[in-house]
Amino acid sequence: MEFARQFRILATAMIRERAAGTPTRNVLGRVMTAADAGVAACVELLVEFIPEDRKMFAGKGYSASAARTLKRAALNYGQEDRIRRRVVKMLLAGNVPHEFKEYAKLLRRVGLGEWGPVIEREAPVENPWVARYVRYFRLHAK
Repeated sequence: MEFARQFRILATAMIRERAAGTPTRNVLGRVMTAADAGVAACVELLVEFIPEDRKMFAGKGYSASAARTLKRAALNYGQEDRIRRRVVKMLLAGNVPHEFKEYAKLLRRVGLGEWGPVIEREAPVENPWVARYVRYFRLHAK
């Protein structure tokens, strides 16, 4: 509801569906479809969908799809900055689940910004998966 108010859209249909027992995956699919169509509130929801330090309720497929959708979306600077912060914090915590591959591609698209030196300095490269993504960002992200 917060996003509905912020972006001045009517979210009652989605709320009614959720109250009627529509599975979460159907709601997330519709949010991704609307984000592809350029609905700013849905893009914002997908940015918030990227976990910082907690597990998400949806599976890796939806997390990866959300990241792919965000790669195609028009993002403002604030959204790009939140994406950078969240993905880098996941990497620094050594939290590189299967869907992190899509998060890494999303981060490559928005750029590392001021986080590049932080990754080089603080990433726990003793974790082979973290080391892999540090090399990936070194080669492909700016």
